[in-house]
Order: sequence, then C-alpha cells, then structure tokens
Amino acid sequence: MASIGAVLAAYDLEAGDVIHVDAGTYNLVKNILLAPDDNGVRIEGPSSGVALVLRGSTASNNFIFQ
Repeated sequence: MASIGAVLAAYDLEAGDVIHVDAGTYNLVKNILLAPDDNGVRIEGPSSGVALVLRGSTASNNFIFQ
C-alpha cells in the first residue's frame, strides 16, 4: 500500500503483525494514528537503505505517530 496510515485504516491488525516499510522518503500531511487495538503491531524499516518519515511541521501537535 502507499502509506502506513493506509495499511492501518484498511486492516484490523493484531499483536505480532508487521508493517514493512520500503526504503524511501515519506512526507506526511497528518499524524499516523495508532489506536489501542494496534498495540503489539511492529512497523519495520528496510534491511538496506533508509525509510525516512518526515512530518514537515514543527507545531506542538504534529507527530509522526500519535
């Protein structure tokens, strides 16, 4: 899928599930919401290269993961 947020919205993930993030730069326009039922889900970057997630804002209520 195109984004971590899209995976979280489309699937009912359980503890032990893994979201694999490919190498690249990901510019976010909003926070990625991790709900209580996402507890135990792992978000894992690439084994080679870098997955750079940028929020693009320094406002106090802007986070990558919320």
